[in-house]
Order: sequence, then C-alpha cells, then structure tokens
Amino acid sequence: MTTGSSQSFGDLLRRHRLAAGLTQEELAAQAGLSVRGLSDLERGARLVPRRETVQLLAEALQLSAAERTRLEAAARQRG
Repeated sequence: MTTGSSQSFGDLLRRHRLAAGLTQEELAAQAGLSVRGLSDLERGARLVPRRETVQLLAEALQLSAAERTRLEAAARQRG
C-alpha cells in the first residue's frame, strides 16, 4: 500500500473522495469548485493546487488534522 507521503496529490484526493462516498460532482459542489477543476486535480493535469483550493477540499471532505496535513504536504510536492 502506498503511504500518504509518497502519494500524489491527485491520488490522495481521489482516495479521500471515494472514502467519503462522494462523486466528483458532489465534492466539487460542496467545496465550491468546478467539476473540471476537481477532475484536473485528480488526474494530475494540474499538479500544484492553490492553498485555498486545498483548504476548501479538506473542509468539504471533513478531514482529520492528520489527513489534512498529509493532503497539504502532497499539494506542495512538485512532480
């Protein structure tokens, strides 16, 4: 199994979304983001999300402090 520190942001985001039982459309609506933007993040088409975007996603997913920290760390990784 891949650890949070070695997972890409997109992979980690998708894992959290699926664990929450949300579609891309549902998560995008809850976070106030576009479905296209969310899809781009999950696919890795957009590699470095904005800090505000990560915060919106973490809140919409109701992540724990540890999960939020891992998601933020993955967002800062390049490539």
